[in-house]
Amino acid sequence: EGGNVPLLYPFADGDKKCYQEVCWDEIVDICPPEVLKRLKNLSVDKYVRENDEVQTCPANGCDHILARKNRPANALDERKTGGWSAHCEVCCLTYCLQCSDTKEEQVRQHPGQSCKECQEGVNPTIVAHRKKIVEDFLTLRCPGCKKAFFDYNG
Repeated sequence: EGGNVPLLYPFADGDKKCYQEVCWDEIVDICPPEVLKRLKNLSVDKYVRENDEVQTCPANGCDHILARKNRPANALDERKTGGWSAHCEVCCLTYCLQCSDTKEEQVRQHPGQSCKECQEGVNPTIVAHRKKIVEDFLTLRCPGCKKAFFDYNG
């Protein structure tokens, strides 16, 4: 309210230019509502571009601003948290910011997968089934103690 906006008066007197900042109240008085809305949107867009701690929601049509949480420290933390996540209160969904940025589309949080696995399309259920098949059926074991053979020479 009554604060200055980083806009300068467009008036000049010969070689002299006015470098006085325009007051928000003055802008409200002279601008039509659609111009004010556009000015507000431009200001928000500039803030989001210049501030690494926030980002707009990756969902189509949702312009809600999300606070970026700290990046996971390692792949294990990334798997636990489902990536570098942020929750949108408008969409009521949690997104992985890293995967959304990389794929340039909205990607939901993916607990149990690293971002690399998610981006490659690795399904954690299929990975678990594959591991079980390898362990239970394809691994040769001692018939007495059931330990897996380390090496097999005919």
